[in-house]
Amino acid sequence: MNSVKVIIKNYVERYKNDKSFTGISYNIKKWKNIRSPYLMNGSAGLIYVLSKYYQVVGKVDWNLMEKYIDSLNLPFTYNYGVNNGTAGILLTIDNILYNLKPIPNSAYKKLKLYYIKHIYYSYVNSKQHLGWPSDGQTFISDDLGTGTLGILYGLISSINGRKTNDEIFL
Repeated sequence: MNSVKVIIKNYVERYKNDKSFTGISYNIKKWKNIRSPYLMNGSAGLIYVLSKYYQVVGKVDWNLMEKYIDSLNLPFTYNYGVNNGTAGILLTIDNILYNLKPIPNSAYKKLKLYYIKHIYYSYVNSKQHLGWPSDGQTFISDDLGTGTLGILYGLISSINGRKTNDEIFL
């Protein structure tokens, strides 16, 4: 638990001057304004760890959590799989909705809206394709890491009462 506290403290300190938190920088010295929202290397990962920490300690700092949650409000994602895309963001949101109750009304409304936006925004339904694009939105992909199966995994996990093991991706 001490390691998690150190990680959280470091990120709070690193991004304390951001007027609005938009994600974790890939390299803050080189690309100050390029941020990642994803589970593997972005704000969804930070939020996921933070939510798991709050589950263990039994107390949620909703002011801090809401500051980070806003980074998930994206018009689109470049990728759609679990590690670096929409599916990982959906798993993170689902984890909060299911495990961190009671949720303040303002946070709940945001999370539900972001969840719905991520599911429907880039869904492709055509004669040739049915599903979500892969890396870079170049083609429809059916794999877990970059495409449709990752999103379906998140949805099925939610529907089945979280009886899947999402930690395998971390």
